[in-house]
Formats: sequence, C-alpha cells, structure tokens
Amino acid sequence: MTSKLNLDPAVVAKARELARRAGAPVVKLAQTHTTVSVERAVLRLAGLDGADEDGMPWVNRLADAVRETTGLEHGVASPVWDAMLTGGYPDLHTLAVDAASTVLVSEASEPFSIVDLASFLIQNAPSVPGKVEIRHTGLRPGDKLTERMIASDESTSPSNVASLQKASPHLPIAASILDAAIEEMDTAIRARELRRLLDAIARLIPAYRPSRQLQQQADAEETEIMA
Repeated sequence: MTSKLNLDPAVVAKARELARRAGAPVVKLAQTHTTVSVERAVLRLAGLDGADEDGMPWVNRLADAVRETTGLEHGVASPVWDAMLTGGYPDLHTLAVDAASTVLVSEASEPFSIVDLASFLIQNAPSVPGKVEIRHTGLRPGDKLTERMIASDESTSPSNVASLQKASPHLPIAASILDAAIEEMDTAIRARELRRLLDAIARLIPAYRPSRQLQQQADAEETEIMA
C-alpha cells in the first residue's frame, strides 16, 4: 500500500515501535489497576441498575461499600459475588440496599477500655519505630475511659468478615436528611453557634448527650447574646 504522504515505511514502523514502548507502562498500569468508574460499570453490566430514594445510583452505593470494607484494588466482582453466595442475597439490588444501610463494627458488645484499645493498636501496627509509650494525661472535658461500639438505637447481625458484625440503625437515615444535617452543622460551626451545633447533632443522633461543660458553654453563649 502506497502512503499518500509519501512517508518512508521504515520510519513509520520505527515510530510505531517507539510509541508501543512509550505506552507499554501505561498499558501495564491499566491492566493491573482499576478505578471506581470501571467497577461501577462492572456492576451495571451484571444487571444492577436504578437508584435509591435520594437519586444515588445503586452501583455507586455498592461500589462505595466494597471500597470501605475490602477495598477496590482487586475489583468488586469477587467480594460482591462472595457476599451474595454466603449471605443468601437473591440479587444485586437486595445486596446493595443492605450494604448501603450498614457498617461493620467489632463484635465487642460490652464497653472496652480506651487504654486496652491503644495497646492493641500499638501491638498490631505494621511498623512502629521503637517503643510507643502510652501517657496518661488525665481526662479532658468530654473524654471517656471506655467506648461502646454499638449504639442503643442500633442492631447487629453476622457479616462475611471475621470478628466483625454489621451494625444497622433501627430507622435508617435518608441521604437527603443526612446532607441537610451536615449543612446545618457546617453553618453552625462557621457562625460559632454552639447551641445550634449541639441541636443539629441531637436531631441526627437522638442518643447523643453533650458533656456538662459543653452544655454550660452553650448556655453561657446564649446568655451573652441575650444580654
């Protein structure tokens, strides 16, 4: 075939070979890595469509759930199909709804010591240079000696991850309500209105109880404004 541009075939072949070499690392990277968009496309090809009541596509919800629990480094296919088989989900839509409304927490049902938790994290850290010392500096206002993983308005059920349970609120919060609450808290913080911030948190989390110091500070701010 004669080139219309009268290019030397040898030069063309050499240019193509150089282009192949230059692009090889990019091709290798693409073949061994993935993106959120690619994994969402995988879920769409598998038949997952539609969106929740707030307009968020179910593929987004499920891909986000996989990223938060197992990561997307190896794709969504394996963890999603494993969850369907072991969890008894009849279809991807049912799995996506369940994944969007739950988080994974430790199986510990009783309050655990903050010091014990710190010791556990230090002992299991992948690389800690030298010995990490735990210093007891005393409690600041609002600090606690123990922590509880499950709130009073949540229930748990087994998960597919060893030593972790699925925590689900009795009344799941719609994304639109959560977005509005976050916006209200952001406005309160920018305006430095503590009472407004505490009220916004309490509406979102009914079990939330601010410390006595925060209550007193909010009362003092309100008194100052009224004066």
